[in-house]
Amino acid sequence: MPGPPRKPGGSAQGHRDRPALALVGDIGGVPDPPAGLLKRTVGRWEAFWGSEVAKAVELDSDGYRLERWIRDVDEYERSLSAFRKQRMVEGSQGQPRLNPIAARLKDLEATISATERDFGMTPMARLRLGIAVGQAALTAAEVNRLALGDDAA
Repeated sequence: MPGPPRKPGGSAQGHRDRPALALVGDIGGVPDPPAGLLKRTVGRWEAFWGSEVAKAVELDSDGYRLERWIRDVDEYERSLSAFRKQRMVEGSQGQPRLNPIAARLKDLEATISATERDFGMTPMARLRLGIAVGQAALTAAEVNRLALGDDAA
């Protein structure tokens, strides 16, 4: 019994007419951020695209997730600002309660953190992905300290 039809040549390893990874230099610099972001969020977008890990981004498959990430970062910044202005609100029975924005911040933080880990945006994430940044090298003791979450020197 014959197997499933084969894909056209090159599809298993990406298109033959373009590189599998779109390096920032290959896409004409930093991609435009989504419209309507805060200035500091745009700065974070630009900082990511200026990093070494951005060189491993394939825009066709990763671009949408990175846009979601930066929109979540922007929403986090806006929500945090609102939460700081009013940490407590009146509950349904008139009792003081924590502003529901706190729950939204927690959800956004989890989503943002997951994306940052996946894209190597933290030192430990880069280490897990096997990305060496610059000439920095960690000793075994430093790796263990990071892995255990022990910030003590």
